[in-house]
Amino acid sequence: MKVLGLSLITNAGLGTPPVSALEFLEQKQEDSQIKDQQDGMASHEEVLESANSASKDVNILVEAFINAVGSV
Repeated sequence: MKVLGLSLITNAGLGTPPVSALEFLEQKQEDSQIKDQQDGMASHEEVLESANSASKDVNILVEAFINAVGSV
């Protein structure tokens, strides 16, 4: 069985994301310097809006992929 997974990143443009664990360890930040994980997060409404606006593009992408795989 072959599987295709898609993920829509909804909060990429909502500000500066928190540092990764690796960056945190490399920078040896103190607890007071840790960015709140709520910053840069999308609300449920923003997630739905982003998904709705991307749905046509995702449909086109999936159709093109299926057509390409079907012709192989």
